Amino acid sequence: MLDALRSFFARLTRIPHVGWIVTTVIFTVATAVYMGPSFTNPGSVVLGNPGDHTAGIMYSNWTHPDSPKPSASPFTNYPLGEVIWQPVSVSSILTSSAHWLLSYLSNEVLAWNLLVFAGYMSCGLSMFGLVRWLTKNTLTALFVGYAVTFTPFHVFSSWGHIAGLLSGVFILAIWQLLALIEKPSRLRTLGLGVTIGLSFYMDGYFILFGGLLLGLLWIITTIHGLWLAKIQRIEKIQLFTNVGLATIVSLLFLIPLAWIQLTQSAQINAVFSNARGSIVQDAQIYSATLLMYLNPKDLLFVGYTVLLLAMIGVWQWRRAFVSKQRHQEAKSRQFIAVWSMALLAIVSIWTSLRPVSTVAGFDIYNPSKLIIALTPTWRVFGRLYMLAIVALGILAAIGLDKLLKHTGKKRYIIYGLFSVLLVAELAFFQVTAQQKTYNYRADTPHIYRWLKENNDVRAIAEYPLDELPQGSYLSDYYTYQQISHKPILNSLLPNSPQAGLRRSIAGINDPQTMPVLRALGIDLVNLRPPNRETARPDIAQAARQNQNLQFLFNHNYPKNSVSSFMVKPGTKANYALTLPQLQYFQIELLADGTARYNVDDDVRMDIIELPKAATRKFVTVSFTASSNEDRAASIVQNGRTIWQGSLTTKPQNIQFEASSKYPFVIHTERKTQPTNTTITQLRIIE
Repeated sequence: MLDALRSFFARLTRIPHVGWIVTTVIFTVATAVYMGPSFTNPGSVVLGNPGDHTAGIMYSNWTHPDSPKPSASPFTNYPLGEVIWQPVSVSSILTSSAHWLLSYLSNEVLAWNLLVFAGYMSCGLSMFGLVRWLTKNTLTALFVGYAVTFTPFHVFSSWGHIAGLLSGVFILAIWQLLALIEKPSRLRTLGLGVTIGLSFYMDGYFILFGGLLLGLLWIITTIHGLWLAKIQRIEKIQLFTNVGLATIVSLLFLIPLAWIQLTQSAQINAVFSNARGSIVQDAQIYSATLLMYLNPKDLLFVGYTVLLLAMIGVWQWRRAFVSKQRHQEAKSRQFIAVWSMALLAIVSIWTSLRPVSTVAGFDIYNPSKLIIALTPTWRVFGRLYMLAIVALGILAAIGLDKLLKHTGKKRYIIYGLFSVLLVAELAFFQVTAQQKTYNYRADTPHIYRWLKENNDVRAIAEYPLDELPQGSYLSDYYTYQQISHKPILNSLLPNSPQAGLRRSIAGINDPQTMPVLRALGIDLVNLRPPNRETARPDIAQAARQNQNLQFLFNHNYPKNSVSSFMVKPGTKANYALTLPQLQYFQIELLADGTARYNVDDDVRMDIIELPKAATRKFVTVSFTASSNEDRAASIVQNGRTIWQGSLTTKPQNIQFEASSKYPFVIHTERKTQPTNTTITQLRIIE
């Protein structure tokens, strides 16, 4: 049996480039299995529920099919429209441009699936090439290429985060790094610098990854050049010069990003602050723990076979590192790889950990705590798994190579056993994760296909009027819009200038909501019930009692349901009353379909003129207000007191005449308790 197997492999190896051919076939088949329906039906099916892919890169290129850089879009923030492109988008320009080009040649869904396929294949083949260069062993290269590619992290990334599948760029960078340390050359220097530099424009997190690699490059160079390797002074100068040039080339790529950060920092900070929660809390939630790397059900699982083989690889070279003969081994590819990749694995895993780890009741501060103290740019440090798995994979390759060389005729049995274990443990996540798919043709609620054919509906509003980061339905809104082709009132941006107006009509049954919707040109409202992520009441029945809405139908679909209402003809508002300082999380939606606004201290209110308004110098303002305790209150507009009275714990209607040109402020008496004012029933009486 073994003789026949050896004979088969001997004949197989005579075929030119057979290793690359067989590996490409195996990885293609494995990718097809992992992609499932999105591989067999790539034009309409994507992996995962509607999310960051369908409502992100795919939506952006759908709204602007003629340019990879979106301009003002009329499809969102209706009727004003808005520019989806943000300064932070530059850090993913290569990825978005690749999707735009593929979309231009096909469609957005097929383009996404092609990127997923390319992500899997580029990772597998680049890792295969690196390990084959390192070990001269095709079977080892095939094993490790598979181990690093079909991980739970990559599976999860294929559900909506394409950057997580772009590990290939860092595999190439690490390959160039090892080659440069082994034998410096201009080509390797340029290759390393350009590879890391280009990664800065694939995803914002890759700036952190690239910076980490550059820092480790200098540490590795220093250890190698000044301690481990016995090289001449001229060779040391050449080595450090090439490393310096590679660093400079990489940093040159950062100049445009640094310029954008300096000149548009206010807009960038507004995006980050509005789109995210507390950076400290987010970093603690979305970063790693050591147990995550060992849990087969976790997306950061690295595989027990990889860990075992990596330990074997380090163990095999342990003596060479501390022995007096280390200078003789210092220029060996595997020796350079084993200690430098061990260092990379330790640093990347350590940095990926939560800012604060608690061990035996003691808090341990990790590098991520320092990073978030310096910049709010990054918060999901678990993504450093992308570097950790490559480093561990290289160590595993060295371990497997040593193991196969020392097992003689049994090496094929050993290899087969490890291969079966690897495939099984990686498939465990794929099988147990209950992977979801979204089919644009079959899974889109019927209302959106009906809307596409209905020319009487100009624009729609999707309720609840969710915003980032609390919004749980935003992905649905922008995914289904690609079917309906109808502009929507909602905004995709966390810093939308019309956010205050939308918040003022958050309650579907509030007195100013219907007149404002008519003034904005909204003909239809889609209403969704609460889901598991929110504590909102179900207001579908309350909406049916609204005399200004005509119920059309309710459509149930796998994720949830949609109730659709036509906005009946009626009074159009000329002005809207808003609370510009109010944040979305301060809005409480009530079971009767109205909204309650909970604000602190003095309250500013704006009077906004709506499109095609009949301009008036003065308007009558009306709202209901209460306080957490009885307080004297006054309302001041443009330096003039226009109302005086008191706010009590019981809601009371407040009505007065005000200029339509200026905002006004509700001042309340300061007492021992912090001020808490509740406002409802906003409207301008016309």
